[in-house]
Amino acid sequence: MRKSFSLIEMVVVILVMGIAAVSLVFTMRQVLFNLARPEVISVSSALAVREAENIVSAGFSSVSDQYRDAPQSYGGNFAAYDREIRVDSIDTAEPSLGSDAAMANYKVVEIRVHHPAINYVSIKPIIKMRKGFTLIEMIMVIVIMGIFTASAIPVFVQVAHAWQYQSLRNEIAESGRIAIDRMVREMRQINATTAVLTASSSAFKFTDTSSQSVYFYLSGSDLRMQINGTDYELASGVSSLAFTYYDSTGAVIAVPAVSPAVTNIKRVRVDFTITAGNQPVEINSEVYPRRL
Repeated sequence: MRKSFSLIEMVVVILVMGIAAVSLVFTMRQVLFNLARPEVISVSSALAVREAENIVSAGFSSVSDQYRDAPQSYGGNFAAYDREIRVDSIDTAEPSLGSDAAMANYKVVEIRVHHPAINYVSIKPIIKMRKGFTLIEMIMVIVIMGIFTASAIPVFVQVAHAWQYQSLRNEIAESGRIAIDRMVREMRQINATTAVLTASSSAFKFTDTSSQSVYFYLSGSDLRMQINGTDYELASGVSSLAFTYYDSTGAVIAVPAVSPAVTNIKRVRVDFTITAGNQPVEINSEVYPRRL
């Protein structure tokens, strides 16, 4: 014979199952909250930081309580998150920082972001009043900057002049170096010991290996080279030109022997001064003609 459940037994079973179901639901809810807790903390912190940035950019005078003790939802994708902004003076919120008159220029802002899974996340930035410049301070700054500028101008002028001076000297030296390199190259090609036609202190003439007549001289302020009667300008702005001749012993030859005689020249030194913009540059070189 099978006995059925009595009414009391059925009620007890239903109550036990209900309690078990409620416990299970509560446990699952806590598990889900714990799983979501790190993400909720991260989102809440980001929302709090964003609120702090907005408050700082708004300015000291605009900072005030918002939704104090009555948090308001962000809405939208963050509807589960509520915000609360509390603003207090330094001596009320942070007594350890002091309560003198200077503290009136500071406010402590507490930003709370609430969520059921964590209660709330809080950050506390301190906002300082930004004071503008007074007219006297601005005038003092302008005067000081004017003094510094007036003192710096002569230095800048000197630097500019020095750069211009050096640049001009380099340009002059380069022009002179090109001219003397051409002279040295030509003088190396003297054809023979009887090929020197003129050898004075200011001019030098000879016949090269191609049987061409080559003549170096100064015409006004132009250093010129003449080849078979055709003139070429080597450099302009030349104020002096000097040739010095040496024999085989290294002694200076006052009056060198020239064609048709066999010359006693073994070495020639060329010196000239080239000037541009009142900047003189001395150029010199020596050459040993190959066939002398």
